Amino acid sequence: MTDVLYPVARAGGELVWATDLARDQQRPAGMSCVGCAQAVSLRAGTKVRPHFGHRPGAVCTAPETVLHSTAIQVIATALSDAIMAGDPYPVQWWCGTCSIVNDGNLARGQGRTITVDTALPGVLFRPDIAVLAAGRPIAAVEVVVTHDVDDATAAYFDQAGMAVIRVWPTWETLAALRSGFLLEEGSPRFTTTGAVRCTSPAHIEPVVPCGTCAQPADAFRLETVRERLDCWQCHNDVPVLELSRVCDGEPFNASDPRVTGVSTIAAGAGVTLAETFSKTAGHSYLMHRCPTCNAKVGDFYAYGVGGLVLAGDQVRFASRCTDGHWTRVAAVPVEQTRSPFERGEMPMLWGEDGTSTEADDERVTSGSAQWVGAGGISVQQAVSRMFGGGLYR
Repeated sequence: MTDVLYPVARAGGELVWATDLARDQQRPAGMSCVGCAQAVSLRAGTKVRPHFGHRPGAVCTAPETVLHSTAIQVIATALSDAIMAGDPYPVQWWCGTCSIVNDGNLARGQGRTITVDTALPGVLFRPDIAVLAAGRPIAAVEVVVTHDVDDATAAYFDQAGMAVIRVWPTWETLAALRSGFLLEEGSPRFTTTGAVRCTSPAHIEPVVPCGTCAQPADAFRLETVRERLDCWQCHNDVPVLELSRVCDGEPFNASDPRVTGVSTIAAGAGVTLAETFSKTAGHSYLMHRCPTCNAKVGDFYAYGVGGLVLAGDQVRFASRCTDGHWTRVAAVPVEQTRSPFERGEMPMLWGEDGTSTEADDERVTSGSAQWVGAGGISVQQAVSRMFGGGLYR
């Protein structure tokens, strides 16, 4: 117990922070441990950061249990204060589809209230913290210390249409929860799942209804890559179609049978595709043609030629069902699809779950924050594009 530096305590029914008291040179009487309610005292020396400690000989609850209960009270207090004052309690989350950071506000709206470890009408499970709007639960906060939220609970919250925030606090990052759930250094790791909606204009669901037959259709991302590919005959630039599936970023060349009929949707992107006989291959296939001299160019992947998507261009999204129907879904300026890493707004974070692989790194990510490549693509996509796929399959 002696190695835990408790940053927060309770005094007169309110939470007090060691750093705040040390800064203001205050030492209120009657301070107690948030976890076990025993008396604690402020320790604000010069060798360690300000913290609270139990009296000699005191036996406290296990640190994991204290951390869990303390984090719940810190979040509940900050969120309740924000609602009462009309201030925001921000929450950020990543969209794993379009690599965008979304900004939300748990304290927004009239009539919001919170409950702590309380059974709610119509809700089977008891969330650590529930956020209600007009009495209806809309979000749950689960603090994870010794065990994660089980699959049944997560599935239930999802089916109930509730957003779920799972947070992994540490004593060092606990104070950051007073400011909300933020994707920044010094904040605890957390994830957002369930009823969270991406606000990016570039967000496209991986599977959408077909515009012709209404059956499920895969969504595809189409970009026109220009420059760096010269026509072998006239030496002018040849625009090339970069085609990838939204759900996993898998790239396709123009003649891949899984994207048969793509020429009908690619015409509006300034790309010339035509079914043409190749003497080298000995058969006909869909290939790029030079728009200047109509020379045969090939069906290759755009990433294979080192292409460049120019500012001002549009990224087009289209869907294809199993019957081969193509439907235009959206067209978004390429600048709105770029990742925050490419724009220099976020640090690089590595790891399969989006977290850093350094053991002492407390930087925060969302569970879907694994998108770290330039141009709004993931590491998996970038490596697959470099080496022809298969490395992550």
